[in-house]
Order: sequence, then C-alpha cells, then structure tokens
Amino acid sequence: MKKIKVNNIQEALEISLSYLSQIKSESKICFTGGNFGLSLLKKIEERKMNISMWSIFQTDERLECSDNEIIQTKIIHHLKKCPGYDIEKNHFFPNSISGKKLTDFSETLRKLPFDKFDITFLSLGEDGHLAGHFSNSVFLEENKFCYTENAPKLPKKRISFSIENLMLSKLIVLVSIGENKKEALNELKKGKSIHNKLIHHEGLILIHD
Repeated sequence: MKKIKVNNIQEALEISLSYLSQIKSESKICFTGGNFGLSLLKKIEERKMNISMWSIFQTDERLECSDNEIIQTKIIHHLKKCPGYDIEKNHFFPNSISGKKLTDFSETLRKLPFDKFDITFLSLGEDGHLAGHFSNSVFLEENKFCYTENAPKLPKKRISFSIENLMLSKLIVLVSIGENKKEALNELKKGKSIHNKLIHHEGLILIHD
C-alpha cells in the first residue's frame, strides 16, 4: 500500500488523473459514483483525455431510482465528450437483478474475457462501505456481485461488484477526504472495518487528508 496525504479533494483528483494519464495500452477502468467519482469524471471531460484505450466499468449502480440518480448515465454524460469514446466499450450493470439479467451480465464479462480491472477508483463511505458493498449486502453470482435493498441513503437498492472481486484489480485508488470520514478510515487502518482486507492489497493507493 502507498499512502498519499493531500490537503483537499482537488489534490486528490490531480493524483487520480495522473494514474489515468499513464495508460498506454488497452485497460479496464472501473469508476465509482458519489461526489468524488463524479468530480473525477468531470475533470476527465474538462481535460478532454483520450480514452480510446479504456474499457469502462462501474463499481456499483443504483436500482429503481430516477434517471438523474443512475451512475452509468453520469459516466456516459461526461466520457462521451472525450476523444476516443466508444459506446461498445461500456460494460454497465443491468437496471435490475430480476430474471437472468445479472447472470447474463456475468456471462458478458466472462466473454470479454474479464479477469481483472487495471484501475479501480473507490471512495470511502462515512459508514465504512466501499462501492455498493454494505454490511447488509448479500453475495450473488459466486460472490462476484453483492446486493442490498436497504442502503443507508436513498436510493435503497444497490448492486455492486463485491470488494473481494474488486480486489483483483491491479491498482486500486482509494480516496478518503473530509472529517466525516476520519473515523471510518481509522477503522479500516486498524482492521476493524467490514473491508479490512483491502488495506493489505499490494496495489492500493490510499489518498487521504
């Protein structure tokens, strides 16, 4: 693990962008939602970064919510304005887990072929959750995904890659900015978090204030 101390979210964004700017070959990039995730997407759009070598994924998605709350809609909104954007390289969660939708998505990943992400961006939640993996989430599809109907904040229904699966990423950029996340970060560092295994990931970049 590499720790990088910053003063604010702007510095955290610049460091995150530096890892993306180093991409020189076909890479699988997994974006998170939330304030940090959306700020990162806006920066990528503003810089007009060439994303022709990116296959784009999302760490998690919100289900049964309004269009303006859907994470993948926001990802598309920002990245479609970048040079090299290719809609065929978007690999997003289905809009529900009913029927075979999630199984079909899992099969799509296998055919890519999908082994691991090159870079995954995560932002630590105030309660210690990461992506859409909460303490009450249940595992699906051989623990590849997890699902909850009772997230702490609206919308309540969330589908996500499990943290165990995201930990297969070569590089994980975890951002924790703000006083409201200090306690959750300390719990993670002490091994008392629901995701304490992440702190031992060799490719973890922890950006904190």
